[in-house]
Amino acid sequence: MDAELVVNLHVTEQCNYSCSFCFGKWGLPATAGVFQDPNHSIALVSDLFNVLSGSEWGSRGIRFNFAGGEPALLHALPELVEHCRGLGARTSFVSNGLMLRRFDALWLSQNFDIVGLSVDSASELTNLRIGRVTRSGRAFNLAEITSAVRELRSISRCPIKINTVVCRTNVREDLSPVLRSLAPDKWKVFQALPIYEGAETITAADFSKFLRRHIEFTRILVSEDNNQMTTSYLMVDPLGRFFWPFETGSRRTGGYSYSRPILEAGAAASFQECKISWAKYKDRYHGL
Repeated sequence: MDAELVVNLHVTEQCNYSCSFCFGKWGLPATAGVFQDPNHSIALVSDLFNVLSGSEWGSRGIRFNFAGGEPALLHALPELVEHCRGLGARTSFVSNGLMLRRFDALWLSQNFDIVGLSVDSASELTNLRIGRVTRSGRAFNLAEITSAVRELRSISRCPIKINTVVCRTNVREDLSPVLRSLAPDKWKVFQALPIYEGAETITAADFSKFLRRHIEFTRILVSEDNNQMTTSYLMVDPLGRFFWPFETGSRRTGGYSYSRPILEAGAAASFQECKISWAKYKDRYHGL
C-alpha cells in the first residue's frame, strides 16, 4: 500500500438529524454498542491498531476516521480520539456540522488531522425534505458551519473536507456558492447508495450531470458512484464488526454483510473476514 490505511469507526448511530439516505442506520437503541463503554472502545481500537499497523496494508500508517450517526454525540469521543493519537494513529471525523459546537477550535486543530463536514444543500426547504432537521424543527444552518470553519482556520490549517450525498432531492442544485464560501481542501461527492428500501437513489446519468455542473471544482472534487463505494471502505459498525454493503449487481439489494465482532474474534480474525477490494481502495484514497 502506498497510502495510509483508513479505518472508519461508526461509533454511534445516534444523530441530531434523520437524513433519508443515511449510511449508518442499524435500528440500535441509543445505549447499544461497544463504543458506549470506554474500556471496550479502547480495547477495540488498540487491537485494530496493533494488528493493522503490523500488516502490509498498514505499513504507511493508520488513520481512524470517526463517523456515525454523529460521532460528536458519543460522550467519550475526546478520550477515545486522544487514545488513538497516543497509539500513533492519525485521526479525522465526519460531523453533521451542528455538533462542532461541542469542541473548541483549538481542541479540534490539535486532535484531528482532517475535519469532515456533511453539506448536502444550502436550501432550507431541501434540507427539510432530506431530513437534515432536528426534532425541534431546526433545519441545517450553513451560516453556523461557515462561522465554525472560519474560526478553525483562524488558528490552524487543519484540512477541511466537505461530504455531499447526491440524491433525488438535491440532484438539480448548484452548490458552487457554498463551496466558494467554505473553500474546502477536498470535496467528496457520493451517489446515494440503495442501502435501505425507499432510499433517494438517482441514476448514473443524473449523477454525471450534477458533477458536470460543478466542473469549476475539479481540482478538489472526488466523486464516488455506487460501484466505487461498495467494498472499497474499511468500516466498523457500532457493535464492533467490520461491515460492507452488498456489491452493486448482486442478487441481494440493500443492507450489509458483517464479520464476527472484533472484541470476540480478535481484530486479526475479523479483518480476514472483511470483504474489500484493495484496487478500489487505492483508487479512492489519494490526497486527503
